[in-house]
Amino acid sequence: MMKNRQQTSFSVIVRTCFFLLHFETANSFQSYRSTIGSLGVDTFRRLDSDVPLLLSDRYRRTTLRTSSSSNNEKGNFILETEFDYEEDVNWEKCESCSLDHLTEEDEFFVTSIPTAKTEKDSPFFNPIMIIPILTPVLAYMTYDDVARLFNTFFNLLTSDRKWVPVDGGQYQAKIIAPAINGIVVPTISILFATLISNTVSTLRNRQIDIHTSLNSEAGDLRVLSLLVDSFPSNDIKSRCRQYLDEYTCRLIAESEDSKKSKVMFGSTDSEMNGFVTLLNEYANDKSEPVSGTVLAEAYAAVVRLNTIRSARITAIQSTFPVLHYGILALLAFSICIAFLLETDQELLMFLNSEQLRILWTMLIGTISALSIVCWDLSFPFTGSYIISNAVDQLKTIRDTIRAVAEDE
Repeated sequence: MMKNRQQTSFSVIVRTCFFLLHFETANSFQSYRSTIGSLGVDTFRRLDSDVPLLLSDRYRRTTLRTSSSSNNEKGNFILETEFDYEEDVNWEKCESCSLDHLTEEDEFFVTSIPTAKTEKDSPFFNPIMIIPILTPVLAYMTYDDVARLFNTFFNLLTSDRKWVPVDGGQYQAKIIAPAINGIVVPTISILFATLISNTVSTLRNRQIDIHTSLNSEAGDLRVLSLLVDSFPSNDIKSRCRQYLDEYTCRLIAESEDSKKSKVMFGSTDSEMNGFVTLLNEYANDKSEPVSGTVLAEAYAAVVRLNTIRSARITAIQSTFPVLHYGILALLAFSICIAFLLETDQELLMFLNSEQLRILWTMLIGTISALSIVCWDLSFPFTGSYIISNAVDQLKTIRDTIRAVAEDE
């Protein structure tokens, strides 16, 4: 009876995992497709194993390659960034596939374009926020085992000594306490506190700089949109508005999940280069002249956009190296070791075991909470410290540009 019940429970767990996996795959596919659509992608062109994908008619082209899979004969399409033109691709022989015709059965996956934001990305649905709650509970439950394991390890290190403590290590702890509390712990604690303070303040200031840049770019985009509205109605005006639409889509894509949206970072050219080319055509066009003041304002807005975008991308890419976080982890580990050394007394553990357990829980909980804060601040567009309202106004600007274009 018990065996059958265990098998039934195991079967239910397996089915639940498969259901959740299928549900996540379906949601990911829909979000990927909607994100690609927001970038202005019209068609996917398939040629043998290479599938070139055109993001912009002049500046962006990426390729999708097929990777073999043991579980899937068709393979998965994985995005690879290439910013140069592919002259060897014969577009005449390419087979077109509309974005709307892609289905989940096509096993089409894009790994380098950020997904659309869902409710799971909100602070209340972020699984990583469970860690500051879970780690103190685990620390409280496992303190006795950790202390016992540390004592065993310490005894192995001192196994060659010719004497045995008869007071449970109380005298040893007493004579070493000045060295631990007077030199080692203050040094480690001050260094740890200084690095944590600098890390949190730097990451927070970086996030504020990104937020400020996005707001400034949104303001200049509104100005450019109004200036374009004053241009003579012709093909150049439509192309100018198209470049504004594509540039706004670029900003939205670069402001999604920063753990994934690296496909467009570091590019020296953007849709603003094409926009400047069209402004030059307006300046040289004598049949339909544009006011010199309007052109000057448009040129100035483009220069500001390029400058602000460079500052924003620099801020996004300016992160701490792994070594920095490794040093922080080592300092936190050293503080925990100092606590175990100070409390490695049989009499103390016997009389104050519950108090030591609570202190250990507070120590581990504080360190885990600080680590989550640093992790959260490292990604400005996800988590609790989020600046999504700056991205929302970009979507409003994009919709306004498209609505004005449809009315003309």
